[in-house]
Amino acid sequence: MANTGEKPLVVEAVTLGGEGQSFQWSADALALAYPLTLEPLQAQSMDFVFQPLVDGLVGGHLLVHSNDPLDPVYIEPLTGRGVVMKQVTDRFEQDLHPKTDVVFSFDWSGPITTYWKFAAEFQWMTATLDAAKVDYHIIALVGDDGCPGGGNGPVTRLQSVDEQTALFAEQICVDTVRCPWQGANDERAFMILEAAFTAENTESGGCNEGVFREDAELHLISFSDEPEQSHEHWAAYVERFQALKDDPDQVTFHGIGGDQPLGCWGFRPYYLYYQAIVATGGEYRSICGTDYIGHMQALGAAVTPERYAFPLSEQPMLETLKVEVDGVWQEKGWSYDAEENQVVFEENWEPHWGAEFAVHYVEQEDCEI
Repeated sequence: MANTGEKPLVVEAVTLGGEGQSFQWSADALALAYPLTLEPLQAQSMDFVFQPLVDGLVGGHLLVHSNDPLDPVYIEPLTGRGVVMKQVTDRFEQDLHPKTDVVFSFDWSGPITTYWKFAAEFQWMTATLDAAKVDYHIIALVGDDGCPGGGNGPVTRLQSVDEQTALFAEQICVDTVRCPWQGANDERAFMILEAAFTAENTESGGCNEGVFREDAELHLISFSDEPEQSHEHWAAYVERFQALKDDPDQVTFHGIGGDQPLGCWGFRPYYLYYQAIVATGGEYRSICGTDYIGHMQALGAAVTPERYAFPLSEQPMLETLKVEVDGVWQEKGWSYDAEENQVVFEENWEPHWGAEFAVHYVEQEDCEI
């Protein structure tokens, strides 16, 4: 829009019209304040978008209201052609037993009796997982070889509570003065954890054969009273562990150590491992906290898969998005995340375990104006 005259042009308003509101102003155009004065030879750009909901030619118009003595209401016809858009249905099923693999690492040079207090409440962690119907594999490491203490594992949902508690206690050498397979990697959780995933340990006949599953989340939990002392930068270990999964968000670090940032009771803060926890959105608990039941429940909740975000296969037209859960339209309790192109359910609105649901929408296409 330009003033080609010799006097200031005062634009009182500019409006768009058309079939089904197919023509819409851009955000920048909507932000313009009126009246708008254009000096001689001055121009003002005004962008609009064309997003028709019908196929074929679509008519519209642009109205400019100004103090132009010859043409106070200028009319500019608009024509666009809508094209047939693809109707998309993305179907999902909420896992009945979502899978999670959990690996504990204990710094055996640390406060052993404190570790045992945590282990005594291990059943509260598995109870939290059982309540969410999670299919879990849990092992605990104390030595360089990357194998569970006692050579047994993993803890699974198919075992009784007594079997789970006894197995976990054996894996971390409860009531044992020293685990015979400890090795030299005290305070090097990353290195101990990495050893669990070697081909020697995971292939046929290895101590961790069948423990780690491709379609399971991976959670790495370490206990220590000192800063992490593995040889490489913490970010390098995070990157390597994330490379084990197609989706790096399936790998999360958690830990229990001295309070951040000053420590507690003589226990130093868990520097370097703590950074990995923060970077992956994990759970961090104080080794000085005595609510051991609460600690284990919190860890159980942290390693429970939360299926609340579901990626779409195509870019949707927002006004066409509909969610159907078990054959019922769900009008609320969800939103669209444009940055990740996914539907996100709000807390307590996510589909229940085993539910089948679908997201229906029209694919966003380019249109001709």
